[in-house]
Amino acid sequence: MEIKEYILETQDILSKIISNSKKRGFFPQAVLLNGELEMPVLDIAKFTAKSLLCKESETACMICESCKKIDENNYLNFIVIDGEEKNISKSELQTLIDRFSMNSVEENSTYIYIINL
Repeated sequence: MEIKEYILETQDILSKIISNSKKRGFFPQAVLLNGELEMPVLDIAKFTAKSLLCKESETACMICESCKKIDENNYLNFIVIDGEEKNISKSELQTLIDRFSMNSVEENSTYIYIINL
């Protein structure tokens, strides 16, 4: 099952958050995702980010420029710090703070970061 189908079929609350955010043009400042060890939480977080930035669809279309840039790690206002791969250092968090305190380099001024623990 693809991540889009998984979220739409099993994650009702998250689906509503995404849908309502898109309709209202108001995005939550933070979304906390938590799940079992087998649950693809990082993939869900990336899909949520794509959905919030996607201009083509209510959820991530997976084919527009924003969705592709996130998949390719080329969306400059999007950062993932993955604590599962290694411990997150203070310098990584400081870099994150510094980077997001600058002006946006993307057309959409929305900054998204994921801290995966």
